[in-house]
Amino acid sequence: MKSGTLVITGWSGFLGSRLRNSLTEHVRVIPAPRDLIRSGSAEELEQFLRRHRPDAVIHCAALSDTGLCETNPAQSFHANVALPGRLARACAAAGTRLVAMSSDQVYNGVRSLEPSSEEVSLAPVSVYGRHKLEAERAVLSACPDAVILRLTWLFDLPVRGLKTNRNLLTGILDAAVTGSPASYFVHDFRGMTYTQDLISAFGSILSLPGGIYNTGSTNTLSTYDTAIYTASLLRIPNPEVLIQRNEDAFRDSPRNLTMSGEKLAAAGIRFPDTKEAIARCLSDFGLLRQGSDV
Repeated sequence: MKSGTLVITGWSGFLGSRLRNSLTEHVRVIPAPRDLIRSGSAEELEQFLRRHRPDAVIHCAALSDTGLCETNPAQSFHANVALPGRLARACAAAGTRLVAMSSDQVYNGVRSLEPSSEEVSLAPVSVYGRHKLEAERAVLSACPDAVILRLTWLFDLPVRGLKTNRNLLTGILDAAVTGSPASYFVHDFRGMTYTQDLISAFGSILSLPGGIYNTGSTNTLSTYDTAIYTASLLRIPNPEVLIQRNEDAFRDSPRNLTMSGEKLAAAGIRFPDTKEAIARCLSDFGLLRQGSDV
């Protein structure tokens, strides 16, 4: 990544902390003040941007707990719609590039079993998905050259000093350590992306034309089968006992959040598939056992 200055919102969160940790080796990173992001006006945000003159703002701040969003829609709207809308207006006024994170949850409700392109008709069924879609529209309306990344489920393993969210890998490792079985959906399909693969792509992402991009790893396996595959790489004995099948959820209408990556690929940005990404993550942390079938 070329030298320069970046502002990161949500810098203490799961993705933001890892971006800050990695990108500071190459660029000057300015963490956006929490109070300013949460409650500052568009004018105050604009003043902050004009004072620091960053090359781009990477907007990671969000309320991503889908259950909490469902029970607290007003809180979700403030964090996931109003906030990015204000930030987009500030970036447009200051002439600052904006890269904003969205989610594969906007595809929750698509009935096709094929990977979705950015152009499919959307009608998200959850509060979080609806608010993420609303935020995309608000951001592009205010700041047409913004880049919006529809992210898959991100995963990583714990790193000292960085926030760790529960993901498929941490769930399986917790189950292996405690002996308490973990349950995963049979009728659920989604890509899962190693955060380091996403971070490595940011140099190219910052140069993309404005618009919406499906971002991350593809996956042909169900969430359950992905969990079994991960357990096999970890050489966990009898993984079918530790990894339980949830066949009830989405039985009548399978959930498919898989996304086509063709638009990003045309721009020269490609991600490994989920199986390869999981294997590399485990290898990076010294957990890929000898003899694992990769």
